[in-house]
Amino acid sequence: MKIAAAQSIITSDIRENGRTIRALIVQAATQGARLVNFCEGALSGYAKAQISSPESWLDLDWTTHDAELAAIAETCKGHNIFAVIGSAHALPAPQPPHNSQYIISDTGDLIGRYDKRFLSN
Repeated sequence: MKIAAAQSIITSDIRENGRTIRALIVQAATQGARLVNFCEGALSGYAKAQISSPESWLDLDWTTHDAELAAIAETCKGHNIFAVIGSAHALPAPQPPHNSQYIISDTGDLIGRYDKRFLSN
């Protein structure tokens, strides 16, 4: 199995991150990869400059996040490739989100999620 590791530029713009992730998935699939792995926060943003305090998570657009995750899943399905996408995962308020890795199959299904339970400050 050919596996691709993708290091995308991570911004605070979820739509831009999603576009970049989808382009890298297509590139990996075109080069014969069956799985592409992305770093922590690839979709939601991660850098301390982007998420400066726990309150910063209140401004994250979860609707856009979910739409981009769905678009990524469709890209996986369309290119017959698995992907592991680093992103935040929302929890009920007032809890901050988990730092997670979403696992998407080559059929576009979310087949798992790993949650990092403790984040450093």
